[in-house]
Amino acid sequence: MQDSDYLLHQIRLLIIPVVQHRHIYMVAVDIKDADFVIIDNSNFVQEISARYGQLPALLKRYLVDYLRSVSHPIADALSVIAQQLQLDRLRVKYLYTILTNENNLRKAAIENEVLEYMKIPAGDRKQIKENAAANIHERLAPFG
Repeated sequence: MQDSDYLLHQIRLLIIPVVQHRHIYMVAVDIKDADFVIIDNSNFVQEISARYGQLPALLKRYLVDYLRSVSHPIADALSVIAQQLQLDRLRVKYLYTILTNENNLRKAAIENEVLEYMKIPAGDRKQIKENAAANIHERLAPFG
């Protein structure tokens, strides 16, 4: 094992600074617990792909490829996270396509609900999402 590979096994948190189109942010990778976090001080509320493009996904893929090349034990767990994020983005795209399709009889009502939701302050929207996630998990718990 090379010295740099040995050091990588000792690192818990990897911080990658990013400058992209005059926008500065960081990607933090928790190597011990297999987690990716984007640290950004901007006040924009956008989807990750709209705000950051494909760069975070590329960083994840390249990091996973490198970790696999040096047989790092966390590579597979990080790969699963990257795949899950990709699946989540696809689910959102499919849901959007279904909900906004001209054949959807409730399209106008859904669009009005979205407009009303966007009027809610960002902090309140975050709390609504957290409550909704908790309710979903609670409803699904009896089914295993």
